[in-house]
Amino acid sequence: MRADHDYREMTTPEREALLAKGADNDGQTPEDILDRMRGRSVWIQHDKGLMARYVHLERIDPHVQVGQKIKAGDIIGYVGNSGTSDGAKGNDEGLHLHLDLFLYGEWFWKQYSLKERRMILEGVFN
Repeated sequence: MRADHDYREMTTPEREALLAKGADNDGQTPEDILDRMRGRSVWIQHDKGLMARYVHLERIDPHVQVGQKIKAGDIIGYVGNSGTSDGAKGNDEGLHLHLDLFLYGEWFWKQYSLKERRMILEGVFN
């Protein structure tokens, strides 16, 4: 659905200005600012209403294009820190994989308690 090949990393002053703008909005960061803070991202629509959003990527595989079919095992991108304070500083600190899951447009974990989320993840990864 989306592949941010042309993402440009923010400078620290640019990032701080966006954070200040979000803070001036009754503590609710506007979606466009949140989107910028996610950094370089790839969004994949799966069957049955599941959408995966991989964010803070260092780079995206050049073969990944909007509308392309992705299958298990395909490389879509590389772990990074884009959109974060470390990304703005241009260092390699805070590298991580950030995955958001949505089911029919709603955050997948919304209905579960922290304990239930842990149980689900342990069931998947154990």
